[in-house]
Amino acid sequence: MKNKHLYIGLDVHKNANEVALAYNGRNAQVLGYGRISNDLHSIDRRLITKLRKNHPKTKLHFVYEAGPCGFAIYQYLQRKRKGAALPTTNKREALTNTRVSAD
Repeated sequence: MKNKHLYIGLDVHKNANEVALAYNGRNAQVLGYGRISNDLHSIDRRLITKLRKNHPKTKLHFVYEAGPCGFAIYQYLQRKRKGAALPTTNKREALTNTRVSAD
């Protein structure tokens, strides 16, 4: 099965970003990808370029908590159009928009 969507979760901090990946939707397994420096060059060269090379026909979706450290990333992704940026304004909003199964 080909992966058509790749969700890249960024835990954004002042000095470094923790990166996690999830393929194809809501019930996908989340995989830790590693840590990269929190600068736009690292995000472009170390993350986006590698992911595009390894997944050429996959749409990239970036998900992260919006804040002072993540806002520059959001602007960069929008300007370069390197995938969809999906910022979450706060943890409370992220939790209220999450469906939970009580099975």
